[in-house]
Amino acid sequence: MRPLGRGALAQLQAKELAPELGNGAPPPPPPPPVRTGLMSSFWEFARLRLTDPRSARGQRHSLASIVTVAALAIASGCQGPHAIGEFAQSLNHGQGRQLRFRRVAGTKHQFEMACERTFERLFKEISCDELRAVCSEWMATLDPAPLKVLHLDGKVVRNAGPAPAGLQKDPAPVQAVASVDAPCELQKPKAQKALMLVNFQTPSQKVIDQIAVPQDTNEEAAVAAHLPKMDLAGVLLIGDAAHTVKANCRLITQEKGGDYLFFLKGNQPTALAKAQQLLLGALPPPMAQSIDKGHGVIVERKLWVMEVDAKTLGIPGAVQIFRIDRKVQTLRRGQVIKTTAETAYGVTSRLPEEASPEQLLQWVREHWWIEGKQPCRRDHTQREDHCQVRNTVAARNLSIPRSGAIFLFEHQRSGGRAKKSLPDWQRKEHAPPPWAD
Repeated sequence: MRPLGRGALAQLQAKELAPELGNGAPPPPPPPPVRTGLMSSFWEFARLRLTDPRSARGQRHSLASIVTVAALAIASGCQGPHAIGEFAQSLNHGQGRQLRFRRVAGTKHQFEMACERTFERLFKEISCDELRAVCSEWMATLDPAPLKVLHLDGKVVRNAGPAPAGLQKDPAPVQAVASVDAPCELQKPKAQKALMLVNFQTPSQKVIDQIAVPQDTNEEAAVAAHLPKMDLAGVLLIGDAAHTVKANCRLITQEKGGDYLFFLKGNQPTALAKAQQLLLGALPPPMAQSIDKGHGVIVERKLWVMEVDAKTLGIPGAVQIFRIDRKVQTLRRGQVIKTTAETAYGVTSRLPEEASPEQLLQWVREHWWIEGKQPCRRDHTQREDHCQVRNTVAARNLSIPRSGAIFLFEHQRSGGRAKKSLPDWQRKEHAPPPWAD
């Protein structure tokens, strides 16, 4: 007995039974969305940089081949080891030869593909940091632009177990917890129930780094403990209000040579009150504004900026504060049925010459777009929360290729035959060149 596929309901509701179901034979596998000549580059990256955790005795398939097939399968819409195993079995022998799979004994042109159990077992043993480094370096070959802006984006993988505790093994998280100056009731909850990941990514969705939040701490402390390990010289770090910590601002601007753009909420009451006092009341016309239309909504944003003294605001390195008014109108049949308005305040260490009002608005829009679109893509399109992988290491190793798939989708949108949505790209793009190239 096997679970029904995605098209089972449509087949059952059809007037006539499909021919492949009428004769009792299993349906043929779908055409693999892979082109044989585009697999070698990522395979070379994995072969040279990944450490095989298995014993040399009894190995049937190389680690690079297994990781490459898994990455291709996830980019094509597969969720877990079972779907990845079926994807591997659907590859033809030419693709198996290109991926350096094991040749079937007694034959010249037939190759044996890895099974579901191989993927399930190996994803529990591969080093997450090594796999993330391989994917990041490979993405950099497709998008070699220098790093200028970095966004923080947290995501909870609901069905996976939490990451191991780290306060007793490493003193850095202990110091990070003490450096978070926000009240405990205003901090994010600890990652005790499920795996929580934090991605450091560019506006083009290129993942630069990823951390797993230990179960005995929260996202703010995990990020504060990881920032000293990063090279942030000349980089603008953008995050939500949870990361507006004085120690983080001081570290980024004074020790790392970077800049920040954070939002202000109740975790920094003094700075928020000062920003509201300076940017409240009868304001002049907005210094920057934008209007977006699509998907049944009209979003209007207006921004005001003001220079401020860091000592007055109480945030180290602060140079400018800004206010954004956002009005969202929901449309049905051309009529406005709902209108919502909200106001957000933020602070940045960039000088006015480096961050104009238009540029600030663009950075904020990019950050809100990442925070809004990434969970939808991962949960509804890639169905990350529906994946039944419980092991923490395996769940994290599967999340890395999912980030790569989203990056590839954004990367192909600059071409002439670009797909407009991630589901459309997964279903109809039968030869996604970037991931395999």
